[in-house]
Amino acid sequence: MSRVLNASYHLTLLLAALVGCSNKPPSHADGGAGSDAGAGQAGSSDGAGTGGMVSEGGAASGGSGTVDVVSGSARRLALGTEYGCALDTTDAVVCWGSPTLDDGQTKPPKGPFKHVRGYGSSNCAFGEGHDFECWGAPFGYAKGSKATDIGISTRHGCILGTDGTIACAGDTTRPEAMPPTGTFRAVAAAPGRSCAIKPDGTLTCWGISGADGHLDAPAGKYSKLALGEFNECAIREGDGQVVCWGAGKDGDPNGADPQGNYWGQSIPPAGAFADICAGLFHTCGIRADGTLACWGRGTQTNNCQTTGECGQAAPPAGTFWEVDCGATHTCAVAQDGSVSCWGSNSSDRATPPAGLRAR
Repeated sequence: MSRVLNASYHLTLLLAALVGCSNKPPSHADGGAGSDAGAGQAGSSDGAGTGGMVSEGGAASGGSGTVDVVSGSARRLALGTEYGCALDTTDAVVCWGSPTLDDGQTKPPKGPFKHVRGYGSSNCAFGEGHDFECWGAPFGYAKGSKATDIGISTRHGCILGTDGTIACAGDTTRPEAMPPTGTFRAVAAAPGRSCAIKPDGTLTCWGISGADGHLDAPAGKYSKLALGEFNECAIREGDGQVVCWGAGKDGDPNGADPQGNYWGQSIPPAGAFADICAGLFHTCGIRADGTLACWGRGTQTNNCQTTGECGQAAPPAGTFWEVDCGATHTCAVAQDGSVSCWGSNSSDRATPPAGLRAR
């Protein structure tokens, strides 16, 4: 497994993500035909709209140092390993999928909500104020208040408080649950590490770096952040270019390594991006013109169950305004609010309800 995770957990994650990958095509929530591509991600954070996946907590308001994710950076889409959730036009959370390991992750509480996050088998949603409620597999938080965003992982979670500080819960003996002091604009979590965006746009990460350098955040200023299982990516301020680090960089063996963690997921295409998400071995983003681009494993569909090439990095055409990555599937919200998914469709993870519109 990764230098961040132990081998037994890696095997469990891969089995949960890939076993029983269905040939049934994924569908669009508008009831149209599914994408030609068949259907565990980590955390993302954004400052403009999440990725999904991706996440900045929002701009500081006035001189109080209070951030408000609801007003500017609310996420409407959250994917886990075998399911997806979205906020509909009534501000209710709607989830789909039939997970093999059912921890209640597709049974959300009653809203209304304005912002949703998901990872693995865990989810949290924020209401009109700064209260949040979580469901699915426990990871450290069940509910809370005075928070604008949350990064969710397997053994820990980190919240961004209304005062801009970060607090973490779960296994607090581990370094990824020991946040730095100070104030921040965004927070994201993944197995073995956490990262945040500071008020000046610079990045900081804590936890276990490993041989892939997961804590070696690049210099510069960034607006959005996404943590995958084995890589990290952020959108740079100014030119909108995606910058990635961790596994799957230039020079990595890209699928030929003994642990199988390198698939080019940290080699983004050139150009400006508006949103970003990272999954198990793939990364996707929305370009400045609203079109989708993905890279890493899953650029084709080829025997998903044994190869992991499930089409999760082969996005549909069209224009979109939010994207989120699951382990081996991906979903995006189109300009009309419809939700399209592609990649592995095992357990109907890539089949949102017909007629679903994200708010």
